[in-house]
Amino acid sequence: MARKNRTARNRISSSNLFLMELIVALLIFSVSSAACVSIFMKAHQMSERASALGVATDQVSGAAELIRGCGSIGEIEETFREEYPEMTWGESSAEGTTYISLLSFLDKGGISCKEEDAKTLLSLEGALEGSMLKGSLVVRKTDGKGNLTGEVICELPFSHYIADIHTASDVSGTEG
Repeated sequence: MARKNRTARNRISSSNLFLMELIVALLIFSVSSAACVSIFMKAHQMSERASALGVATDQVSGAAELIRGCGSIGEIEETFREEYPEMTWGESSAEGTTYISLLSFLDKGGISCKEEDAKTLLSLEGALEGSMLKGSLVVRKTDGKGNLTGEVICELPFSHYIADIHTASDVSGTEG
C-alpha cells in the first residue's frame, strides 16, 4: 500500500513538474516574442525616417541645382514655378536688400501638392545682398494635413552669385 501511495505521489509530482516547465517555456517564449516585436517596430520607424531623409535630401539638392542654374531672381521664380506649381512665392525689399521666400508642400514622393495632402514642406529663405544670394533650403515634416510638426528633416545653406540683380517685380514692371 505504501508503494502505491509513493507511485501516485510521483505521478502527481511529475505532472506538476511538467506543467511548471510548460509555464516557464511559455513565459520565455512570450517575453522573447515581445522583444522581437519591439525590435521590428523600431526597425520600421528607422526605415521610415531614412526614407524621409532620402526624399528630403533629394529635394534640397534638386532645389539648390535649380538655383545654381539661374542668373536672376526672376529666373529663379520662373524655374521654381515650373518645378513646384503649387508653391507660394514671396519677395520684398528693405534697405537695398531683396528678400525672397518660397513654400512648397510635397507629398511622400517629394512631388508638389496641395497643403492638405502634404507630408513635408520645402522652404527657401534668401536675401540678395549686392549680387550674392544667400539663404537656406529646409524640408520640414508635416502631420499629413499640412500642419508643421516642427521637425526639420534636412537643411542646406546656400550662396549663389546673381549676374542680373533685377528682381522679379522689376522685370514685370511693377513696384516691389
